[in-house]
Amino acid sequence: MSYHSGKRTGSKNHQMWPGMSERQHYCLHRYIRAVADSMGLQHWQLLLSNNPAKSDDCIAHVDVCEGRHVATIYVCEEWMTLSNDERRHTIAHELLHLHHADLTDDIRLSLVKTSITQPEYDVVWEQFRLGFERMVDDLAVIICHYSDDTLIEHYLEGRKSP
Repeated sequence: MSYHSGKRTGSKNHQMWPGMSERQHYCLHRYIRAVADSMGLQHWQLLLSNNPAKSDDCIAHVDVCEGRHVATIYVCEEWMTLSNDERRHTIAHELLHLHHADLTDDIRLSLVKTSITQPEYDVVWEQFRLGFERMVDDLAVIICHYSDDTLIEHYLEGRKSP
């Protein structure tokens, strides 16, 4: 994973956006890479956006570059105010989307190839998407239950890799 933050100022207090310093951004990026590697996602190039998530109704989201193992993760402006448990769960949730990206693409492309109308497609896709979100969320709970809960603290404090 390459650190994708633009010019570095060398200051720990430089703000990526209000509530997220450049140092916190860097440490979060390292944490995401460590968790991704532990989940078998070593082949993915993961970027952490320099900008917060655009939607007010999500904590984070991931954009996948179709046909490639490249993704950009966005976190909300209030990321650093969340509990470590919320942050761990959210990162696990977003990384699980990458585990299932090929399946999601296969289903979406299969639907496109059918002769159903656009309104029918929209209904089927929305039902799949909602069910998939619930499944990913449930799996994230399980992963967090069995994962090292001190790892996020370690990275967010800026210590070297454990």
